[in-house]
Amino acid sequence: MELQEMAESIRAELVGHREGGRTHDGYPAALRSKIVEYAGLRRQKGTGSWSVARELGVAASSLDRWLRNASGSCGPRRSKALVPVVVRKPGEENARKLVVVTPRGYRVEGLGLDAAVALLRGLE
Repeated sequence: MELQEMAESIRAELVGHREGGRTHDGYPAALRSKIVEYAGLRRQKGTGSWSVARELGVAASSLDRWLRNASGSCGPRRSKALVPVVVRKPGEENARKLVVVTPRGYRVEGLGLDAAVALLRGLE
């Protein structure tokens, strides 16, 4: 099934669930699994989880929670621990392009450090 068909199917199930008047008792596990699978495929293509949530019409916080609880099916669980970061000057040996992926799913590539910081601050 292609991604667009998958999204349409999920949206239809969500509408059916909501029309049944059951929006606050949670979504069925099978539906959450489909949503997590779709989100995993979209995230592999670089789409942030907030954009995926908007596409499907679910709360971004719910989608993030489902992804975290998916027992590693959509990648490693994100740690809140600090990690070391090495910033190299352009032209240094082994210098790489700056690539930043934020916890909200934004991906920034190809900008210098100052420009990336300014952009990400603007998204807050």
